[in-house]
Amino acid sequence: MKIRIATRSSKLALWQATHIKNRLENEHNGISIEIIPIKTKGDISIDKPLYKIGGKGLFIKELEEKLLDNQADIAVHCIKDFHINIPENFELLAVMERDSESDVLLTKNKIQNIYDMNPGSIIGTSSLRRIFQLKKIRPDLLFHPLRGNIDTRISLLNKGDFDAIVLADAGLKRLGIEYENKIIFCHSTMIPAVGQGALGIEIRKNDLKTKNLVAFLNHQKSNIEIKCERAFVRALDADCRSAVGCFAKIIDESKIELEGIIGEVTSLISYRGKIIGDISDAEKIGIELAEKLLAKGAKNLIFKFRT
Repeated sequence: MKIRIATRSSKLALWQATHIKNRLENEHNGISIEIIPIKTKGDISIDKPLYKIGGKGLFIKELEEKLLDNQADIAVHCIKDFHINIPENFELLAVMERDSESDVLLTKNKIQNIYDMNPGSIIGTSSLRRIFQLKKIRPDLLFHPLRGNIDTRISLLNKGDFDAIVLADAGLKRLGIEYENKIIFCHSTMIPAVGQGALGIEIRKNDLKTKNLVAFLNHQKSNIEIKCERAFVRALDADCRSAVGCFAKIIDESKIELEGIIGEVTSLISYRGKIIGDISDAEKIGIELAEKLLAKGAKNLIFKFRT
């Protein structure tokens, strides 16, 4: 038995692929695992925000080409970077157990919270979702583009290029990075990106051999929550040019709660809502919340993003 894992070549992506490799080896005696690192266009073009150069699909295309060419059997993705609409030839086979979904603020100087930052402080992030939500509470801060791997971003902060940077908490935890000046955002301040903190495993559709070997990695609870979030974003017809955040959480054995937000960075107009329903209707709940926000006026914001 052999499984070939296509992955991005960053330190974090390789950690994630190695984690899956170890899980597979522990589950299947005698299995052979090969990790195939790929430097994607999204990893190479770090001088511009993703929404200006083609979106998050730039992290995925080359990995999917390896699957189609039968040079790899699975591709590992951060769900927040994965297609909302999965191409016909592929299947999102498994969603692994979600790590921390939160965003964090790393600051050059020790502060208690974002309200302690001086007016005009420079925040490093290229995410419209993060910029919008932080501008809502601190319109006096400045936001400069920041991309690249985690080490690069932290290095730029330490050099003084930024007063603070925003990162996903899950990435720091996976790499074992402890940063002294770290503030974890609560959802009232920063609703995370769709699928943030979760890893997904993609395969060729109808590849039953690989499916049988890898399906055990799926975490049912996380998968249900992610399906709810992805249905919300899909129903909004939103993409990486949209300031959209959402988070679904199973709150007991039968209920799931979804909170979502969409906003416009310039005007700071936003629509936000929360809904609770049965976990058996997780995707319907995502669609229902999206339709409620669209009916309230969010459709006008998405139209702006398309023009």
